[in-house]
Amino acid sequence: MSFEEFLTGLQMYIKCSEDQQIKNLFRLYDLQNQNGIAKTDFLQMLHNYSKEELKIILNDQLFLEEQQIISAYQRRKRVKPRKGSEDFLKMSLQMLRKHSNVSENKESNPNDHLNIQQGDGQQSLNSKQSIDQIFTLDSKVQINGIPIKGFGINLQFSVNGQKIEMQANLNLLIKKYVEMVYKAKNDLPLNLEDFTLFVKHHPNLIMPLYCVFNFDVWGLQNSLPKYKSLPLDIQGELYRISKQKKIKTKFCQLYPNILMEFQNKNEIKPTKIICLSGLIIEERVDHKNQKFGFEIFHMNQHYSHKIYHCSDEMSFREWQRALSLYFNGEVNKKYSILDKIGEGKYSIVYRCQAKINKQFYALKVINKMNLPQEEQDIVKHEISITKLLNHSCIIKLIDSIENRDQIHIITELIEDGDLFDYVQNKQYLDENEAAIIFNQLLDALSYIHSIGIVHRDIKPENILMILDKNSIKQIKLIDFGLANHLSKIQKNNEHQNYHCGTCNYQAPEMLQFQEITFAVDVFALGVILYYMLSGYLPFDSDIPQEIIQNTIDGIYSMDDYHWQCVSEEAKDLIVGLLQNQPSQRLTIKEAKEHVWIKKKFAKNNKL
Repeated sequence: MSFEEFLTGLQMYIKCSEDQQIKNLFRLYDLQNQNGIAKTDFLQMLHNYSKEELKIILNDQLFLEEQQIISAYQRRKRVKPRKGSEDFLKMSLQMLRKHSNVSENKESNPNDHLNIQQGDGQQSLNSKQSIDQIFTLDSKVQINGIPIKGFGINLQFSVNGQKIEMQANLNLLIKKYVEMVYKAKNDLPLNLEDFTLFVKHHPNLIMPLYCVFNFDVWGLQNSLPKYKSLPLDIQGELYRISKQKKIKTKFCQLYPNILMEFQNKNEIKPTKIICLSGLIIEERVDHKNQKFGFEIFHMNQHYSHKIYHCSDEMSFREWQRALSLYFNGEVNKKYSILDKIGEGKYSIVYRCQAKINKQFYALKVINKMNLPQEEQDIVKHEISITKLLNHSCIIKLIDSIENRDQIHIITELIEDGDLFDYVQNKQYLDENEAAIIFNQLLDALSYIHSIGIVHRDIKPENILMILDKNSIKQIKLIDFGLANHLSKIQKNNEHQNYHCGTCNYQAPEMLQFQEITFAVDVFALGVILYYMLSGYLPFDSDIPQEIIQNTIDGIYSMDDYHWQCVSEEAKDLIVGLLQNQPSQRLTIKEAKEHVWIKKKFAKNNKL
């Protein structure tokens, strides 16, 4: 949730003393009612603050080792091999043909590093590379000479008289700060005295209490209340039941994030103001007794619940549409949102914990407000496809929750990275390890093909890794946004006008807009096996048109020195998978029965 959401429910305390404000803030985050703020809740609390406010906390150098900072600052960062850039590799074939006379150089995606999932926070922060992980130098320089910074915030230091400006990985900085705070407490919860000391050391953190309620709105302008300048979402009579079980009629107005109660329609001054951001709103509907309403409450039971009733179902539907933006209670009730582990153009990925079984999951929050409708449809389609799948080598969809503002996708939590990075870190894989991964991919694709689904975007970035002592244990196939039932693809003739997938891994028939079959996924498997055994892609080029032409013509090589160390059986399998004509390409079943697979697993079984 945002910083504003974090401060929800405190409007009744605006006139309190500073100590009382801190106390109320403390109670808000003592979610376990243990008279102390747990480490995970404190971590979440810090993530709710804006970046500028966090600079106040993190710029004090209380936990930074000066010599390591200087060393990291002076060290040149090695550029990692690029991942496939969406803008480059997913460019439509029509656009490529339109600009066929223009040679384009590949650009590494400036957001690629956002996809790298962090491992366990404790391990990362205690490792020798913790400073290297926290501080990221310029990743590349644009044509205009302006450096593109990594993910994080800029911090300025003066170390041994040397002025240093570096960009910090915000997530790791916060984790390290929390480790520092709780180390002195032996990981015990922060009591009110500890928390008060923390807030008073950073007084600016409490100031946004005033900003969240937008005091500028509560004045007069030209003899009219300033709140009248806000867009009015809906207004009308609602009913509340008093403690004495009496029905009270209230005239209510809903402005962005604010619900106001008035004694009657003609009143200017509200009798009650409720800041809705971060509160939980749930429908209260009893069709049998024709009762329609909604309940507003906070996840901390300290705050009283408020139930509003509507006069009839039609009135309820109008309020329901207006309040749908705030119906986010299901997420907060089911899951505790912990640290942020990734971020994309339209989404943020958090680690979360289910409140029922205490299991950890990945929570992807997609902001619909800035997401084009076409992309929203793809996300919803991916959810519908993933719900059908149940296989050990395919990412498991735990839950999905949508409101007017966001889509929440909860999946298994996989923290060991993807196959692309795994191969790059090792340069290439030995045949035994490649065989294990490849066999699991065959199992996953055999399963999804058996229920009539084609993936259409098989690539190393969409294969997550579960490691055991730095060795492969399990793969998880992800990203079914382009997957669909083969019958629907062929019925809609999607191959004629729909170019999808990633260029380096697309089968020749896709690039030539020919009929799509399950064989397009098999071709991608051939590219992946080639990549695992060599560390580079078979049809790669700096010019998009060359990638396409190389793929169509089947131009690739296994003649250099590296391939002399690869078995003939492995090369034979690759050749069978990368056949130009789908009818000549190996099937999944034939690949599973290939001599290379049989030999490798016969050898592994003997070990």
